Amino acid sequence: MDEPEPLGIHAFRYGIAEHDVTVVPESDATRSVQGATLEDLMVMVFQVFKLLRPDLNFAPAYPPYLVDQPLTGETRPAPRAPEETVTWKVVRQTPGSMGAQPFGDNKEWRPRIREELTPNPGEIVSPSGSPTTGLVTFGQLFETIVQFDCWTLTNFESEQLVNWVIDTLRTHTGTFLKRGISRLYYWSRIEDQFVLQFRNGRNVRSAQFYVRTESVTVASVALIRRIDVMLDRLMAMGRLRDDVESAASSANLV
Repeated sequence: MDEPEPLGIHAFRYGIAEHDVTVVPESDATRSVQGATLEDLMVMVFQVFKLLRPDLNFAPAYPPYLVDQPLTGETRPAPRAPEETVTWKVVRQTPGSMGAQPFGDNKEWRPRIREELTPNPGEIVSPSGSPTTGLVTFGQLFETIVQFDCWTLTNFESEQLVNWVIDTLRTHTGTFLKRGISRLYYWSRIEDQFVLQFRNGRNVRSAQFYVRTESVTVASVALIRRIDVMLDRLMAMGRLRDDVESAASSANLV
């Protein structure tokens, strides 16, 4: 019989080690220079879960071993399901609001400049020359409701698992903020009727979290090297303006 599919997230950018999985108070967390996306957060959550609970399977919704065969139309045997699984999915995502209120009306609809004309480390400049390009950093906020579905063999174990997930995410919020996540709040406990129809022999409990992330992009732009000013034309325009004003003044005196 097939083994359960792997995590589904294969990037390990942050390399969270055991010494990192400690309680970092949210008020003491130092923000990362670079923003972190929702995918980055899920990678970090996976690493924290794996260190604290090695046998727990964490995957995007929904692995094939959790979906009832009549719902999928599959005829081959479903993969063997692990005893404990947490799946995640996005139930709502919008451009981020500029204020503190989640999902406010004043939204950041497009990327804005966060930092401009910083040195371009990829450009080689001779000692006698000067840079020809600079870097402009753009950022855009996003607000997301992420749902974590906790699957186990019994109702009691499901309640234990969803409470563990809630406590773990809240406890280590400072760790995620330190690595670039803007905000992470517990949102609600729900009963998701969609996942209840799977009839896969698993009991499920669901919790939702509010996540505020920032997508950061960097663009290389050319620097202004020269400004040509046509002084003779500007001086001519100035003399013409003086002549017009003088003529107007003379007409008023007549």
